[in-house]
Amino acid sequence: AADKLAEPISDRVILIVSIVSFLCLMAIYYKQQASEIALGETQYQVKLDLKNKIINTDSNFLYVGKIENYFIFFDRTKSKSILYPASEASSIEINKLK
Repeated sequence: AADKLAEPISDRVILIVSIVSFLCLMAIYYKQQASEIALGETQYQVKLDLKNKIINTDSNFLYVGKIENYFIFFDRTKSKSILYPASEASSIEINKLK
């Protein structure tokens, strides 16, 4: 009877440890990406065509990613993030550099 009780607890512990490990790895990955962006290092060269202008990335203006309906860029010279609505984009070119 004790073995049957110990088995579900063991499965739960394995599941919890697996989830915590996954979350830690994701945190390390995103922290590394944030550090690269802050240093001006990027993995992507991006050209975003908006309705009224073209956005190009360089070592001071970096592509961060896309969430929901926005493209996110980081301006290192002003230390701020800029979001562009995806609905205003006619096209986007993303070239992997590394």
